[in-house]
Amino acid sequence: MPSTNSTAPNAEQIAAIERFADLRGRLWKSALRHYWERGFPVWMGDDAALLQQLRNTCGPRWLIKYRRPK
Repeated sequence: MPSTNSTAPNAEQIAAIERFADLRGRLWKSALRHYWERGFPVWMGDDAALLQQLRNTCGPRWLIKYRRPK
């Protein structure tokens, strides 16, 4: 089970989540949860590693609360 500590994401991780959200549209959180549970596709490259780090350091509870900057 992933850690759910309160570590804040770094700038690279935030940039990766923003790129992911731009690609996936308004249901991006559901898509990210899917990939966190089942693994990322190869085409995601370095962003897959950054998003997996985010999962391992911040966890799903963080994702629920996360709001994209305006």
